[in-house]
Amino acid sequence: MIVAIVTVHWQHGLLALTNGVELPLLYAAAALPLALTGAGDYSLDAALGLRSLWTPQVTAVVLVAGIIGALASLAVRRSTPTVA
Repeated sequence: MIVAIVTVHWQHGLLALTNGVELPLLYAAAALPLALTGAGDYSLDAALGLRSLWTPQVTAVVLVAGIIGALASLAVRRSTPTVA
């Protein structure tokens, strides 16, 4: 969502009415608690016996890696040429 916010929505302001950052921020705000809550009893991780692998430290590393990946993607991004 970081890349979408910066590349597409940032120049349109805050509100979703004008294609702003409101909706991507809502998606990111909803995804963060789900990532921090972890796998539940009815998750695929629990069914496969992988729940013990997802410690808070692993979750933090994965979230930081995602943020770094988004920032790296923005750093190497080329602007699209405008067609006259």
